[in-house]
Amino acid sequence: MDYNELAKQRNEQNHFARYIGIVTTKIEKGYAEAVLTVKPEHMNAMNIVHGGCIYTLADVATGSAAASLCSQAVTTSGEYHYLYSAKNTKQLKAYSKCIKNGKNVLLFDVEIKSDDDNIIGKGTFTCYRLQ
Repeated sequence: MDYNELAKQRNEQNHFARYIGIVTTKIEKGYAEAVLTVKPEHMNAMNIVHGGCIYTLADVATGSAAASLCSQAVTTSGEYHYLYSAKNTKQLKAYSKCIKNGKNVLLFDVEIKSDDDNIIGKGTFTCYRLQ
């Protein structure tokens, strides 16, 4: 599998991620990284990156990691723990790694860091293979 081509396809075909500004930067077998360059429209009323943007970043990274293992999968559940607020950062980066590659169910650990390498939060996402 050509993981660079897969990342390119995911960036082109995930219209919501493109709209938000999320870019998948790396895919390997069972692993993916995605980046969100923070803009004013990502901020909440307290001038902190909105939690929904952070959760979406984690979900997009996980979807890309899942795509490296099967042609189609959907997120069935996600649990994300916000450890620190995402303020005073220009970029957030998500790292998603498969920890269970089952017949039908895939389980991923996800971590998001700020541009100064501080951990913003961690989560666990479950995906279901459609094919």
